Amino acid sequence: MEFEDRYCTAVTCMDGIITLPVVNALREHFESGRVDMITEPGPVGILADHPDSLVAEQIYARLELSIDKHESCGVAVVAHAGCLGN
Repeated sequence: MEFEDRYCTAVTCMDGIITLPVVNALREHFESGRVDMITEPGPVGILADHPDSLVAEQIYARLELSIDKHESCGVAVVAHAGCLGN
């Protein structure tokens, strides 16, 4: 698969301040041209502390879609300092 057609996936905070750094880092790390963004306020806390919650289930469903339909080559769960959702 060509670089520009390859997907990776980010599960990350909805805070726009981290969007471009996350996209740029993941494109380089996974050598992919496209990044599926799954965003929630405080996703790390949700997945760690409430893995069976409705919000976590929604994250898992979106992740499954990215992996199955876009054949995502890698997944990163991303946190940042000062996250209001955690």
